[in-house]
Amino acid sequence: MRDAHPLKIGLKYCGGCTPDYDRVALVEEIAARIAPDAVLVRPDSGELDLVLAVQGCPTACADLTPFTHLPVWTITCPEGAEAFIQHIETFLRKETAMKLSRDALQRAIENWNVAWANYDLEGVLALMSEDIVFDNWTGGQARGKEKLRQAWGPWFAQGDFSFIHEDLFIDEAAQKVLFRWRLEWPCREKGFERRLEKRRGVDVMHFRDGRMVEKLTYSKTTIEIDGQRHALHV
Repeated sequence: MRDAHPLKIGLKYCGGCTPDYDRVALVEEIAARIAPDAVLVRPDSGELDLVLAVQGCPTACADLTPFTHLPVWTITCPEGAEAFIQHIETFLRKETAMKLSRDALQRAIENWNVAWANYDLEGVLALMSEDIVFDNWTGGQARGKEKLRQAWGPWFAQGDFSFIHEDLFIDEAAQKVLFRWRLEWPCREKGFERRLEKRRGVDVMHFRDGRMVEKLTYSKTTIEIDGQRHALHV
């Protein structure tokens, strides 16, 4: 992310031979709407984040060759101003989105695993966004925290499962975590009901603004029962 300073936008006018609109008034409106998170400055101010070329007509005669190393946004009519403002607002939202450090992601997963170990459904859900998307190992999908609460409620109430942490991979830049686990619980397979079953799998989890927004679960196609491997049926 950028340092915590306003976005610096170099303002470049065309020659103004035959402008179709009041360029100065339009620029004043743009400056007012993007402040204080972004400012319009002289194009020779240095350390610019991007350049706004305000062209008075579709001929667009302003010389932009000094800015080939920078992103350039060109406006040739008043309607172009709104698109530019929306572009800047979207960019700033992305820049200010909260990202967890690697240590914070690791602590979040550790605390999350404690909630699983204690069959604390609300503690598990606390790390998830309201619009969480969960894909389980059967290919089924649940969208939203409330759907997960309804689906997992009976399972957590039984409290007969245990996830054992086997490995963890964290991508801080992408805000993604891969968690490798072993599940131990009473077997649901026909003919082996209630025997201890062990299965291995991974969760691929995506975070946004400090919350888990996607949890994709994958499982091996074999399970272990009484020390023997068996094909998993779903």
